[in-house]
Amino acid sequence: MGNNASGLNFFSSMTLVIISIIAYQIFQKNISGNINPIVSVIITYAIALVFSFLLLFIFPVKNGFLMEVQKANYASYFVGIAIIGIEIGFLIVYRNGWKFSSAMLFSSSISIVVLTLIGFFFFKEHLNFTKIVGITLCVTGIFLLNK
Repeated sequence: MGNNASGLNFFSSMTLVIISIIAYQIFQKNISGNINPIVSVIITYAIALVFSFLLLFIFPVKNGFLMEVQKANYASYFVGIAIIGIEIGFLIVYRNGWKFSSAMLFSSSISIVVLTLIGFFFFKEHLNFTKIVGITLCVTGIFLLNK
């Protein structure tokens, strides 16, 4: 559990993820209901693109930017498509009246169950009793959230 190439260790990288998810949900919930959702996403990604280029000063590429781009496989492009689905999805979820306290929990619980099964069937990850109990708790939590 040491540092990797980015310089972030096991726990600080997860801390970054958690803080970012919390900030994402807070700001996504507060996007104006008057703006077209696609225009909102375009603004979001314009800012993300600028900051991504700025981060190249912190995480420089060794063989040039275009050489790095050539290393990308299909997954990098499909992540982009998935991110747009997440962005538009949460924006519309909140506009459709989902509660701030349950939208992320509901989507995460369903995602956890599906990803656990995908991990088991496609990535040969071990499915033990603890994970089965976790899936059961997620499904129970979803049921209780909808009561």
